[in-house]
Amino acid sequence: MTTAGLSAISLHKFIKRFLKLMLLFSTGLSTLVLAGAKLSFEQITELAFKQNPILLGQQENTYAKDASERAAFRQLLPNFSANTRGEKVLQGNTADTPHDTLYSARLTLSQAIYRPALLANYKKSTLDRLDARLNLARTREQLLFDLKSAWYQLLTAQLLVAESQESLNRLKQHQTNAEHMYASALIWSNDVLQAKVRVSSGRQELLVSKNNVLAAKRQLNILMDREITFAFEARGELNYSPVKWHYDEAVSYTLENRTELKQTQLDIDIARQDRNIAKADMKPSLDLNLQRGSSAFDSDFDNSVTETQVTLSLQWNFWQWGKTSQQVAALDYNLRRLSLDLRQQKNQFKADVHAVWLKLQEADNNLKVLQQSLALARENFRVSQIRYKEQLGSSNDVLDAQDLLTQTRTDHILALGQFLTAKAELDYITGVPVNAQGQTQP
Repeated sequence: MTTAGLSAISLHKFIKRFLKLMLLFSTGLSTLVLAGAKLSFEQITELAFKQNPILLGQQENTYAKDASERAAFRQLLPNFSANTRGEKVLQGNTADTPHDTLYSARLTLSQAIYRPALLANYKKSTLDRLDARLNLARTREQLLFDLKSAWYQLLTAQLLVAESQESLNRLKQHQTNAEHMYASALIWSNDVLQAKVRVSSGRQELLVSKNNVLAAKRQLNILMDREITFAFEARGELNYSPVKWHYDEAVSYTLENRTELKQTQLDIDIARQDRNIAKADMKPSLDLNLQRGSSAFDSDFDNSVTETQVTLSLQWNFWQWGKTSQQVAALDYNLRRLSLDLRQQKNQFKADVHAVWLKLQEADNNLKVLQQSLALARENFRVSQIRYKEQLGSSNDVLDAQDLLTQTRTDHILALGQFLTAKAELDYITGVPVNAQGQTQP
């Protein structure tokens, strides 16, 4: 092969490798997920807010409402239309008589001067657009809360895997100690069998803990719109931080910022516009039409006659046997119902804040108690091991101390995860806004 041919092949390979590198670079975080890299919560949030189907669906809904509003506004603008036609004009009463063709062309402008229904429809479409944006905002808040809940669940599950592994190691060490003491005829064989059973139980608990990690990752993958089995490692820790809210502040903020309350108020405004639309049937409508046209017996419009017509039409359906008044009455009932719904929502949201606040207090106090219990459990386990080796205590004492230590550490991990989840829930309940990047904006 010639040198030129080899150079062409090398250049082709270089281009292919370069394109592969560019493709990997363009995929960004998606490639990291596929590669099983360690992802922080910020990276997971970025992926979810770009790819979550529910959030993307709400965004499309806002685009649809924007287009509907623009269409409703354009109904208030003048319409222009043009038409042309040809008509056969018979010169006699028989089919054999000669005839001519009359050609005509018209340009028409139509403008609604007074149409209450059109104006009310436009105002309603504006409210629908605002409602769609509130739906999008609440979807962002929901997605961020779901991400935080799944994230804390994942970090908790990973810590519990480590704790289960340490517990299993302690059980294995106890089994080894028991076997040595049995070989020295210091204990009965029942202690060795008991230690083996506990090791098997520890392996089962470790398996359950690992499955809990996979379940938490599955939930995050769903939120990121990934395959549920995509492997990644979480880069983060469960770090305690105090609650920034005071109870009264949280309640006041909720009543001012909760999206559902704003939406219910919008529903009331929309119902008022529906009432205006219904009442429009009892009002007259006024339209202006301006038409300019030409007619001629030649298709090239030679010797044509041009005329201009201005029409002002008034229409008023002043009697409909009470149909409109009954429609308005039904909408009045609906307005009162929505007002009652708003009152009930406020009461319910106050109760939600109170419930989460109590949950936070319980979790916070539980953490303080468990922190003290941890030191006691560690010391109790250390002493029980020494007593067992010196034959001052039984195998059951060691296993009980081991169970107490494992349970206390597990409870502490769970309490910390529950506390952080409750903090995230308080932000969600109070309606802290979330921007398009998934960041809270208090």
